[in-house]
Amino acid sequence: MEEIATAVGLSKPALYHYISGKQNLLYGIAEETIQGFHDDLDRLSGDIMPADQRLGRWARVHVLRMAAERETVAVLFREGRHLTGAERQRVEDLAESYVRKVQGLIEQGVAEGVFHTADCRVAALALLGSLNWMHTWYRPGGRLGADAIADQMARMALGALGVRERQ
Repeated sequence: MEEIATAVGLSKPALYHYISGKQNLLYGIAEETIQGFHDDLDRLSGDIMPADQRLGRWARVHVLRMAAERETVAVLFREGRHLTGAERQRVEDLAESYVRKVQGLIEQGVAEGVFHTADCRVAALALLGSLNWMHTWYRPGGRLGADAIADQMARMALGALGVRERQ
């Protein structure tokens, strides 16, 4: 908390005026981070396009958010399990809702005949697992930029569902 207070130019007691404690701060970070992913996906839901294009765009946007918010995503994944009570339940509900939305994208693609998977929930969890892990290895200024990684991971996500690249 002292580091945060210094970073934002407040004394530690002044910071506690705005944030009641570490649990409150962690909850705010976790909720805002997950909500950002929801907002991105909801924006794509209004676009009329085939499921493979929508899923590819979703994967790309998801990766770009992971890269842009690497620190808060790391806090969510590493520390979010320490939340308790209603805050923990709210974050778990938001996470589950996001998984269901991704699962819905995959179900749409199966219905359109462009995705091939035996279990859409497992496919959603597998895609999210691979995309979300990048918070541990992505480094800004590395060999590949966020855009190149997002493009490659979107192609890989589609390939995992049996979609061939368009020529």
